[in-house]
Amino acid sequence: MKSYRLEHDSMGEVSIPQDALFGPQTQRAVNNFTISPKQLPWPFIRALAWIKQAAAETNTALGLLDEKSGEAIRDAASEIAGRLSGTFSGSGLPDRIGDQHQYEHQ
Repeated sequence: MKSYRLEHDSMGEVSIPQDALFGPQTQRAVNNFTISPKQLPWPFIRALAWIKQAAAETNTALGLLDEKSGEAIRDAASEIAGRLSGTFSGSGLPDRIGDQHQYEHQ
């Protein structure tokens, strides 16, 4: 039996799989916008992580991003590219899922 955790945000309470690495807004996107069983391919997700990592390093070096934020983004991108395959939710087709996840962890 799969276990869940309850999380709260501005829209209220939502159940999220216990092992999920995302929060309530991404879970709502999964619940409401899953229009295809197809997932984004792992090589595509890994490539996006590498792009985020390179952008964080470049923007930190240029002084456009503070060191702490740059390091956090770089480390997260490295972890995604390295060991977190299969942990992403939702279809690759809905238009706004990426935005949902972007605002959860600010």
